[in-house]
Amino acid sequence: MLFQRINWRQWARVMHVSKEILWISPVVDLCFFVLIAVGVGLISRISRRIPAIRVLGFLLVGLTAYDWLMLIGHFYRRAAILFALGVAVAFNRWLGKHEHGAVGVWRRSAPWLVAALAIAVAGIEGGKRISERLAISNLPTAAPGAPNVLVIVVDTLRADHLSSYGYSRPTSSNIDDLARNGVMFENAIAPSSWSLPSHASLVTGRAVHEHGMGNVQPMPWLGWRSTGLNGLPTLGEALQR
Repeated sequence: MLFQRINWRQWARVMHVSKEILWISPVVDLCFFVLIAVGVGLISRISRRIPAIRVLGFLLVGLTAYDWLMLIGHFYRRAAILFALGVAVAFNRWLGKHEHGAVGVWRRSAPWLVAALAIAVAGIEGGKRISERLAISNLPTAAPGAPNVLVIVVDTLRADHLSSYGYSRPTSSNIDDLARNGVMFENAIAPSSWSLPSHASLVTGRAVHEHGMGNVQPMPWLGWRSTGLNGLPTLGEALQR
């Protein structure tokens, strides 16, 4: 979220992330780093001369620095690699003098970090479920004879990876059933190259220049909430009439 703010301000590579990244990113990083740690541990068992802690610290710090530098979007790949190597070397020198204390800090902080991650998962995902249930419970009762419409949106799903569109593997049995029993559009073109304005066009039936979501302001810290859509009615509002 910090980097997406930097990128908006500096016109660098723009990222669009939601608050779920607060727990998804640590979990993915943890799995990746655990694999590296297991590999280093196995190698150190084969060759006792390899200092496992220092090698692991060098790799993890170097990869972390490289990842952060590439997220900023202002570094060439080679420059980011060299800078990350320098950071890893400097950290490794420090670790060589303070290895015992550093390991102790890591061991003491690990349970707290795991607890913070669990709280983040429970808070974010639990909050989503609670808000969804409250929103559903507050919906008005449908009028007699009102249409029963269900809109299913799958973001960044490629048509050429759906069986109904000719993909060789059986990847979309339920969508294939809908295609066989309904109408399948074979020449559908997205109104925009990215998700937000495309979804706005989906719910308004208007082009991007009409609803104005193609040129948005910097993303708030916790993502976009309600927008005006230039006062255009949405599909949901039309179905409520």
